[in-house]
Amino acid sequence: MERYEELREARLLENKRRLAELKIEPLVAAPTVFKKPVSAGAAKRKRLAEPEQPLRRSLRQQGVTAKDEGNGVSATTDLEAITESKSSVSTKPLRASATEPITSDAVLTSVLRGDQPGFTDARIDAKSEEKEQLREWIVECLAGKWSKLSRKSPLKHSEREWDGMDVASETEVAKLLDHRTYSVAFLASDSAVGIAGSVKGEVGVWNWDVQKSKSSRLAACTFKFHTAPVTSILPCSQSTQRVYTSSYDGLIRVLDLESETVSDVICGDRRTPWANISDDLQSFSFTAVSAGRTSSNSQLVASDSYGRLVLFDPRTPSDSEVYSILPGKKVHTVHVNPADENYFVTSDRDATVKVWDRRLLRGKPSQRTKTPPGPVGEYCCSRVQSFVKWSPCGTQVASIGFDDLIHIWKVSSSFDLHASQFTIKHNNQTGRWLTPLNVDFFDSESLLVGSLQRTLQVFSAEKDNAAKPEYRLSWEVGGYSHPLITAVMSVNAVHPKRNLVLSGVGSGRCYICTQP
Repeated sequence: MERYEELREARLLENKRRLAELKIEPLVAAPTVFKKPVSAGAAKRKRLAEPEQPLRRSLRQQGVTAKDEGNGVSATTDLEAITESKSSVSTKPLRASATEPITSDAVLTSVLRGDQPGFTDARIDAKSEEKEQLREWIVECLAGKWSKLSRKSPLKHSEREWDGMDVASETEVAKLLDHRTYSVAFLASDSAVGIAGSVKGEVGVWNWDVQKSKSSRLAACTFKFHTAPVTSILPCSQSTQRVYTSSYDGLIRVLDLESETVSDVICGDRRTPWANISDDLQSFSFTAVSAGRTSSNSQLVASDSYGRLVLFDPRTPSDSEVYSILPGKKVHTVHVNPADENYFVTSDRDATVKVWDRRLLRGKPSQRTKTPPGPVGEYCCSRVQSFVKWSPCGTQVASIGFDDLIHIWKVSSSFDLHASQFTIKHNNQTGRWLTPLNVDFFDSESLLVGSLQRTLQVFSAEKDNAAKPEYRLSWEVGGYSHPLITAVMSVNAVHPKRNLVLSGVGSGRCYICTQP
């Protein structure tokens, strides 16, 4: 051990001698640390934030023509800027109680103040003539004078043409809601008036004909009717003045433009805890509301998140009948046959599509809730079907769900859904942040559905084999390269009398797809 220590000391001395010969001590010396300069009593000042400059818009978006620019006349705000601008959303409902009327002055003041989404504060300093035009538009909206009800029948299969339909210009896009679109529908009239509901209870009305004409009148208006997602929108088929909305908040409300009021058709008990709604007969969580096309919406059917069906007359909602078809499990949607109001179809949490006969459900009014005798037709799928709907002629039923299929059944008098079932492979995995896809009949033989590739698709039945037709993709528009469509169009609605399609996306924008 002593020998090892001697060798070690000798090697250390040899290394020190060699380093001294190289003269590199200044290079390996510790760096000099300089102290930071100290300000002598100088107080620090916070830099003021620069004011945000408004986004610059082109003269076309500002609505300034060449003539106005030359004469120095400031043009009015263009409709595109009005409908696409963002503003703060008022959480205060439009009315304080169910009996308080919505007057034109109240709506006008709310719009001018900027409480409604989709309108800018520039309207506050608008000229007197612009205010008068806006007032006239609001009065027309509340009076239901957008369009008179036409007695035309829905378009037939030969009259529907999807070739050339597209979202071609910015006039076919509107920022109608401030939150994710959950449901859309068209009014039952000749005019292109679309209605959309959001996940925050907003209901927006968009008159596309006014926006397309590029007049100075306001083309859209948004109200807050609910405190939870608007699950379905039901325009009255015999009157353009009434629109029913259902929501998870346990309310079914009707907007009556003729009497200028919003009233509660069914109002659940708000004092009931959320966990006890399924056991309380006075509280609901509505998933859909539907009615026939020929009865002026006198008989409505609503589905509930706790396995219940509610059959009621809006004129006497206290006499409603509640049927428990799937206790404790959600009924996703319900839709009444447009051709025969005695039949309606449901899709539930058990991945089952059922056809019901209203006449078999009739019982004594004194029985508040009861178990129905059973459906007349039934089909069990492999996954839950999030949406189901009858065809306009009432002979087919289509559903879409999480089994990545679109199901079509040709319903006969025997209601044997297993004998006439067709499927279309389709990716329906929307996930958590997208509204589940819905399906609508473009005509009696074609289906319209959105896709996760940001496209609208139409599947048509081949006429070669009428007994067992094959549905193939016949039309598609949109995609990742489309300049205007920038999101998945989850919910879509077909106009009953015109070749128009209304689509809603997650950002609250709505699109009108039409022919040029």
